[in-house]
Amino acid sequence: MTGEELNRLARTNIREIREDLGLSQSEMARRMGVEQSYISDIERGRLGTNGKPKGILVSTLAPLAAVLGTTPAALLSTANTRHNPVRRKKIPAGA
Repeated sequence: MTGEELNRLARTNIREIREDLGLSQSEMARRMGVEQSYISDIERGRLGTNGKPKGILVSTLAPLAAVLGTTPAALLSTANTRHNPVRRKKIPAGA
């Protein structure tokens, strides 16, 4: 799998897990201490200045995974896509 394919997979898993947990981008951003636009940029793979999709930094995977109640490895796994669902529990809104 190429780096671009891994990034696409991670972006998809992040969005799908977030939605499955009932978290908005705003709530996820609040829990991470970042702006909502940062979460949007990650999920959409916004273009960088060189015209190529931005990659997700490895150092970003751990905080994302923690907020989503999963592991960094799970964000890179094809087992977590909606095509192959994994049970996830909802995270309380105040967590």
